[in-house]
Amino acid sequence: MRKQFWVAVTVITLLAVGCGGNPSDQKYLESAIDHFERGDLRTASIELKNSLQQNPDNPRARWYLGRLHLLTGNLADAEKELLRAKELGVVDDSVLPDLASSYLREERLDRLLQLEVGKLSPRSAVRVLSTQATAYLHRKDFERAGILIERAFALEPKGAESTVAQARLAFSQGNHDRSRSILEELLLARPDYAPAWTLLGDVENSIGRLPEAEAAYTKAIENEVNGTPDLLKRSLVRVKLEKYELAQQDIDLLKRRIGSYYELDYAQGLLFFKLKMYQQAQEALELSVQANRYHLPAQFHLGATYLQLGNIDRAAETLNLFHQAHPRSVVGRQLLAEVARVRGDYAEVLRLMGPVVWSSTVTAPSLTLYADALARSGKFKEAETFYKRLVELEPDSPTALARLGEIQLRSGAVESGKAALSRAIELNPQDQAPVRLLVRRHVQDGEMERARGLAEKNLAANPDSPDAIVLAAQVLLLSGEMEQGKELLEKARGLQPGHVVANHELAGLAMSADDRQEAYNRYQEVLAHNDGHLSTLVNLARLKLGEGATEEAVTLLQSAISAHPDAEEPRVLLARQRLAEGDFESVALVLGEKLLADSGSAAPLELLSRSQLAGREYGNARATLRRLAALRPQSAEVAYLQSLVALGMGNAAEERRELERAVAFDPKHLHSRLRLARLELQNGALDAAGRHLAAVESVTTGELPRMRVEAELSQARGEPERALQLRQEIFSRSSQRLDMHALSRQYWVMGRRGDSLALYEKWVEENPEDLSAKLMLASAYSHADREEASKSLYQEVLDKTGGNAIALNNLAWQLKDRDLAQATLYAERAASIAPESAEIADTLSTLLYESGEYERALRYSRQALELRPGHAPFIYRLAKVNAAVGRKAEAVSTLKQLVSRSEWFEGREAAEALLEKLSR
Repeated sequence: MRKQFWVAVTVITLLAVGCGGNPSDQKYLESAIDHFERGDLRTASIELKNSLQQNPDNPRARWYLGRLHLLTGNLADAEKELLRAKELGVVDDSVLPDLASSYLREERLDRLLQLEVGKLSPRSAVRVLSTQATAYLHRKDFERAGILIERAFALEPKGAESTVAQARLAFSQGNHDRSRSILEELLLARPDYAPAWTLLGDVENSIGRLPEAEAAYTKAIENEVNGTPDLLKRSLVRVKLEKYELAQQDIDLLKRRIGSYYELDYAQGLLFFKLKMYQQAQEALELSVQANRYHLPAQFHLGATYLQLGNIDRAAETLNLFHQAHPRSVVGRQLLAEVARVRGDYAEVLRLMGPVVWSSTVTAPSLTLYADALARSGKFKEAETFYKRLVELEPDSPTALARLGEIQLRSGAVESGKAALSRAIELNPQDQAPVRLLVRRHVQDGEMERARGLAEKNLAANPDSPDAIVLAAQVLLLSGEMEQGKELLEKARGLQPGHVVANHELAGLAMSADDRQEAYNRYQEVLAHNDGHLSTLVNLARLKLGEGATEEAVTLLQSAISAHPDAEEPRVLLARQRLAEGDFESVALVLGEKLLADSGSAAPLELLSRSQLAGREYGNARATLRRLAALRPQSAEVAYLQSLVALGMGNAAEERRELERAVAFDPKHLHSRLRLARLELQNGALDAAGRHLAAVESVTTGELPRMRVEAELSQARGEPERALQLRQEIFSRSSQRLDMHALSRQYWVMGRRGDSLALYEKWVEENPEDLSAKLMLASAYSHADREEASKSLYQEVLDKTGGNAIALNNLAWQLKDRDLAQATLYAERAASIAPESAEIADTLSTLLYESGEYERALRYSRQALELRPGHAPFIYRLAKVNAAVGRKAEAVSTLKQLVSRSEWFEGREAAEALLEKLSR
């Protein structure tokens, strides 16, 4: 078959000047032309560059290089080389048609339309006019395009180029039949005219006649010297036709000819995408987009590839660029909405798909995406409307019916929902999802016979389906037929080892029988067949936590987080465990920035606020609790946590307000009631304290905390025997040091000092490593005037710890009146160990005052008050030190404000005496 060449005249007539150059550059040029005409553009490019290296002013080499760049899509270089060739003497007849093509593809339409054709040969003029007409077609200016085509036709009445231009005009106007008719008539006369076959391929491709398009592009390729553009088009059509091997052959041939090119990289990426080779697709599509970020098909498929690979942020970024450039693209909106769905941003899904779902040409995937977003947003009635439209669009789709049935169950249209699910099951008896939904609804409605009947019918239709077997087993278990249910679960395991639900159900049965090892075995079987399965890892971690095996539980939760970094549950469980261990600083790290920033769940924020409270980060805790309150605006627990912030910040009025809000939300909120009771006790409002306790008397949880407050109230009411009885019962049930200390103190205030000390001594004997208890006993010895025993215990603690701040501080107080210098040394050591302790700073200030070191005493007195603002005894001691250093007026002012307070405080009488003395 005769090939059509681009070059229509001899090389001599192309140039207005001689060839020039030397033999070496001519040799390279001839080799380049040979490779060019055989379609080997890569070798042609190398040879042309070799020629120009020998002779940079070789006009033919410049012209061919410009044409080569035009074929490979390097449009800026094509324009530059063609203009350079023109400067070097290549005639307009040769340069301008190619330059026109370059301007068109660069979309530099103004420059294209400025090209003059008056001095060109008819053939060249027709090519330029046809290209200019195409520019007007791009602008939808069909009138001017028609005028130029008429001029081209006048120059070449029966010319192939002008005829193709007429067909292109009809094609651009949407008249595909007219365009095809013109081209077919032309091809009868000129069956070897490649541009006609190319346009015919474009026409057929645009209306989905893919086999016809493939055939037309093949004809174009057979009749071209260089079929690069048509090879590219054919490869894309073959991908659509799922002729992947043939498409790859075209792509490989193009790679050998032209190397890397953005449209070729796109074709390769699209092929990989269709083959679900997403990593390879990403690499190819990224090359395409890097070379031409305005190539929208590559941008779209790159975004789709990122989505498939789970790279949601990159998918959103890329698809947003596509959407901004092509906002009316339905598939673009749909894919971007899918990204929003994965992110859980259902409002964005609704925004993107809203304009689409009201279209008369709306598709089932668009309706599904929109309706699902409505359902996820809790708008069940609205979702039902769109699921009904989905069923109208696909009346025999079991999937659509199942979705409608599910949402109708949620929206309250129960019977309609059951009917839709029944129809879905009838259409596809193998799909277990609608069967599960309907069985569970029957169970929920107390229709156990219907549930059992459906499960048995489903099992009969799917006897070898592990899911059907498990569903039947679950119904039997709910009916109390435990052995039969267990037998079916074991059968499902046999058919599908590692079946998640079967093994989880069996693990639950094992836990009910207190067989933890069997439960452990079932979870391990799931993991052996489902590596990193989230709920299994979490359940196994819960099991280990229940056994006290915290290290194993933590390892499992860390594995779950590693396998599922965006999952909330394992992070929340691990953070809760860290908080329980007192490691409040790691809570935020475990939860992670993404979960804390994006989560609409309350659990992570609540844990973060508790960790911040534990770390005394009251400002941060307040900010976190504001976010939590927005999610749970009427939560008693949130209000209680806000009261703890107020307490930590020293705002008593705000603390009470938040506690009262808490009990308004939940009158039986235990912690709020107990705290309010204690506040009333502090104010002497015993009846009010009693009312708060009575409000939670029926609360079954938290009985011991309630009893502790009741013991305090009994003591305040003058009922020490009742208080003692409560303390004894509390300690017998808790065996905690805190309750031992409270019971010992109760003995003490009742004058039973021997019982008090005996209780401490027994505890220390049974818990020899409990240094805190030893410190308590040492303090008790001191108050019982057993100074040597006290000193001995403090020294024992110091020997074991190498320096305990409390022991040093208390020893300092003991020695204050006997050895002031040693007492001061102890206090200074304590201050160096615990520089943030207000009590130790106050101790050191007192000892320095006694030693006459008033300036140092003043510094530590101020420090104590900074650490505990408003504490009356500290204020008194600061006034005393101020008086000693000669700041009498400041001391008097401070004392006047202090004694004007109504409440009693330790040292009040001394403060009043000092004020009287200084006021004389």
